[in-house]
Amino acid sequence: TGCDHACVYCYITAYIPKAFKVRIKENLLPTLERELRKFDKRFIISLSYSSDPYPTIERQFGITRKVLQLFKRYNVRCMILTKSDIFKRDLDILRELKCAVGITVTTIDEEKAKALEPNAPSPKDRIRAL
Repeated sequence: TGCDHACVYCYITAYIPKAFKVRIKENLLPTLERELRKFDKRFIISLSYSSDPYPTIERQFGITRKVLQLFKRYNVRCMILTKSDIFKRDLDILRELKCAVGITVTTIDEEKAKALEPNAPSPKDRIRAL
């Protein structure tokens, strides 16, 4: 939960306390696996519209990667929306999944991007990742 990009226009600050501090959910993987066993495969799971599924700590913990591995095991379709280029690390899994990846680029002006999205990867890095 949370997003460390700290975008000035972010709406999650209205309903997520300490929104810019990323916190790892306890028991996420076992809980997700239990839910995926009964998940209706006609639907698509979205990651994530109120936080980024690839926060900086993902490099260290690999939780999103583990989630994608569960999606693969249970043949779940997904949509990923991120500002991070970390998703490139998971291309091996993403290629096998029924998954779409979208990257938000608010502006290509580097100076404006730094003011609006102070901790997010640069627009150039995001476009390169595509």
